[in-house]
Amino acid sequence: MPKFLQRPFHERMAETRRRRAVKDIEKEMKDEKKAKEDARKQALKERREKAAEKELLSEAATAAETERAEVEAEKRYEEEWRSFVVADGMASFCAKTTGLAGLLLIPRRLSTR
Repeated sequence: MPKFLQRPFHERMAETRRRRAVKDIEKEMKDEKKAKEDARKQALKERREKAAEKELLSEAATAAETERAEVEAEKRYEEEWRSFVVADGMASFCAKTTGLAGLLLIPRRLSTR
């Protein structure tokens, strides 16, 4: 008689049920572990996305502030240049009338700080 038939049927069925129960429990544990890992990965992904969005907003704000500062600096430069041109015009007039044409200032860009 084959070895597996030497035991009664109910013992074999009980052993089969125990094996299936163990496999089911192992499968549940594996699924729970996978769910935890997926949740961790999703949370990490969300944190990275938030950080990237925050960085993008920060860069946009910095770029806007830089642009505004450049516009203000350009306006200051234009105002200073206008006053310099007026002063240079007066110096030019004085030099021509007094014969000091070589002493005219050469226009240069003023500092914008």
